[in-house]
Amino acid sequence: MRNILFTTLVLISFTAAYAGIHSTDTTLYHEKYRPRVHFTPAHRWIGDPCGTIVHDGRYLAYSWGAAESEDLVHWKEINGHAIQGLPPRISTFTGSVVVDRNNSAGYGSDALIAAFTSFDEDSKKQSQSIAFSRDGGTTFTYYDLNPVIDIWSTEFRDPTVIRDEQSGRWIMLVAKALEKKIAFYGSDDLKHWTWLSEFGPMGDSERSWECPDLFQLPVEGSGEKKWVLSRPFL
Repeated sequence: MRNILFTTLVLISFTAAYAGIHSTDTTLYHEKYRPRVHFTPAHRWIGDPCGTIVHDGRYLAYSWGAAESEDLVHWKEINGHAIQGLPPRISTFTGSVVVDRNNSAGYGSDALIAAFTSFDEDSKKQSQSIAFSRDGGTTFTYYDLNPVIDIWSTEFRDPTVIRDEQSGRWIMLVAKALEKKIAFYGSDDLKHWTWLSEFGPMGDSERSWECPDLFQLPVEGSGEKKWVLSRPFL
């Protein structure tokens, strides 16, 4: 399983202390309506906080930006985190990050691998891509054979990747937003993915399904664990 940020979604109750952000702007993080509890970026939307992990003694949180913390309370934004080598007219949508401890992708032990949705601004197609970081998550490099999963859909997004130790492989969940389904894929190397199964539609299916997550929770009094699938909707 992921070491969560990315291990269950750390709904980070970040605070405060002005996120530890350094700025010469004396008003930044002192605005009247700026939250004092919960991390907020200096500028722009925070987006979907689906990329949270623990790595090398730090908590790393990726959404539509990036931040790091040593205590889950005081946060500092990471500058220059944009993916290097992104093709023209390709935008990045929500995804997740894992620590590749055993070098399954070939970028070195403990490299960080980000899985995210590539949005083609011309065709509006959404597909799944990866990028890798060898500097602890400060910068990422676009994999030159992206996308790694492409079903030629305009509503296929928000990949979450976990490590399933029982099967010894990586599992990716992707939302088929308007079909109200979650697609499951498996991989040995984070680059080549095989379709496994789908879930849905079920329950509230009036709105788009997005940002799925999969994690284990203990069953009280039984000594067992159950897998839990969550799928927020828009």
